[in-house]
Amino acid sequence: MAWLTGWTHREKLTIQHANVDSALTDFPVCVKLSADADYSDALATGADIRFTDSDGETLLKHEMESWSGGGGSNVTADFWVKLPSISAVAGTDFYIYWEKAGAADGQDAANVWDANFIGVWHFAGNANDSSGNGYHASLGGTTAYAAGRIGQCLSMVEGYIEPSIPKTSIGTIEMAFYLDNLSDWQQLYGVTSGGNDFEGWVRYYTPAGLLQTRNKESTHTCSANTWYQFAYKYDQVADSSYGNGSIWIDGQDVTGANYSANQFGSGNLFFGQDSAAHAEQFQGDMDEIRVSDIMRSDAWIKFTHYNIAEADNELTWGGKETVAAAGRKAPILGGGIGLGV
Repeated sequence: MAWLTGWTHREKLTIQHANVDSALTDFPVCVKLSADADYSDALATGADIRFTDSDGETLLKHEMESWSGGGGSNVTADFWVKLPSISAVAGTDFYIYWEKAGAADGQDAANVWDANFIGVWHFAGNANDSSGNGYHASLGGTTAYAAGRIGQCLSMVEGYIEPSIPKTSIGTIEMAFYLDNLSDWQQLYGVTSGGNDFEGWVRYYTPAGLLQTRNKESTHTCSANTWYQFAYKYDQVADSSYGNGSIWIDGQDVTGANYSANQFGSGNLFFGQDSAAHAEQFQGDMDEIRVSDIMRSDAWIKFTHYNIAEADNELTWGGKETVAAAGRKAPILGGGIGLGV
């Protein structure tokens, strides 16, 4: 097995396939380290972290969302790694490498997210777009950065997020959300014009906690003080019909009956309110918001949930390896001479 030249340690990671319903291409996998002593000999900046494909040397694109430790301290960190393919029938292997003195930062955040991502927001102390498309968001109302589902999130008390993405570009909206209360209608997303025609909200009247969009009523009710992984798939081709969206919670399609005959409006996208009127603002936390210009596959949405929500991120960890141990054959003893190759 090849070894990435100049790096001292590595560990094999295997993506479990039980929740991968069909093969995934260019998928951004979440990798978490939690107070891990094995990585204490990484650089204090995390700049020496690298990821490779299963061959041990083909570099993978990665983004470091958070990092603390290294330089002799246990490491807690969050990464996103672009896997060229993930199998639905067997585990998919890749490697994480660390410890190379003087290594330059190897991140390539924009290329972790495939060309169909319009915007990606981690809220790691800012509202910047990681996709490389420059849709850095402005914030309104009362907002703060707090501990999130992955790294940090945006905590809102009647706040909102405005990335200025045209609604006509949208095929899939994904996010993690956490409700502080069930006191009122609260919007997950909306658009700046076109009335109420393109919205997603959590409704708190009859019944309390019912999740809806403008065109569909879901079969799912939400509770306060719980993280949910949400996705809305929007068929742009069938834009004139109100029956072509689907609602997903925690990797499951929870789409119910048609809700409204309104056609979709126009304008730019908001998160956390319904429109430029700043109505029905969100009260709670939002994290890992993503917008794509295609309808992501059912398998993509399902595995995104499990990869983010599960404690092990659907990964099996193979144990720390060191280059001297992995790259050197055992000494051959004979005639008093030991040869190491």
